[in-house]
Amino acid sequence: IYSINPFHAYSSVAVAFDQSTDGMSGDYQVVFNLNPGNLMKEENSSNNIGILPLYVKDDALNPVLDVTFDGQHILDGDLVAAKPVIIVQLHDENEFLRMDDTSSFTMFLSYPSDVQPRSISFSEDWVQFIQASGSGQNTASVELRPDLYEDGIYTLQIKAKDASGNLAGDNDYLITFEVIHAESVSHIYNYPNPFNTSTRFVYTLTGSGSPPYYRIQILSIEGRIVKEITPDELGPLVVGTHATDYVWYGTDEKGDRLAAGTYLYRLIVKDENMKEFDRYATPGDATFFRKGWGKMVIIR
Repeated sequence: IYSINPFHAYSSVAVAFDQSTDGMSGDYQVVFNLNPGNLMKEENSSNNIGILPLYVKDDALNPVLDVTFDGQHILDGDLVAAKPVIIVQLHDENEFLRMDDTSSFTMFLSYPSDVQPRSISFSEDWVQFIQASGSGQNTASVELRPDLYEDGIYTLQIKAKDASGNLAGDNDYLITFEVIHAESVSHIYNYPNPFNTSTRFVYTLTGSGSPPYYRIQILSIEGRIVKEITPDELGPLVVGTHATDYVWYGTDEKGDRLAAGTYLYRLIVKDENMKEFDRYATPGDATFFRKGWGKMVIIR
């Protein structure tokens, strides 16, 4: 019930009020009653009642859940770093019911030796909740920085819902991933191969993160280095199986296009003591590599 100050005959006054519609859905009416109880004597009060129809639209759309490991979307069974940064992000189209508490997320993590999954508590120092801001996109997120100290297969399970209780999907987000603490790296594969205008490089890396020293060497078939691709160009290497963001356009150190033909290439990776990383074996090693060198073909 809202009251207004008295006003004179043959005049008007605007009435403004706020009413939360949380938990409401469907048809409603806003009823205005002027001079309730006939406190001021009137000859005719039939026009004192006003009714405004109101429809509250139900929040029925599901929020969208997105999960990344060190900035990457992984597939089931992929390799990840032993101390990854896992970002769990939930976006809801409803800008009015803000996701501002941890009840939107229920999460479990299973270590290789676990019989039962471990509930992830927001009181852990490696768990940070970031609520949706007061305006703009209605997005809440959780940053996980677990210490995955065991080698083997882990499982992450996440149930997420918006402020109305709509789930992010019919099924929980469920993914398994592998951790290998020993530092190793595979041979690199360029794709496509052969190529005409450009190619990228695919690798598998295990361990804790990007190594301190790495580069790609490309040689002519006679053994002359025609191109070295450095970390400044490649960017950091990410644990797991990934294609580089770097694209090579078949040019030499001066930027000139190399002639068509066959070239040799390899990835060199070393630790802080300049010791070469162990080799992570992949099924194509015996077929596509000889003494650590692969072949690529440029066609013009």
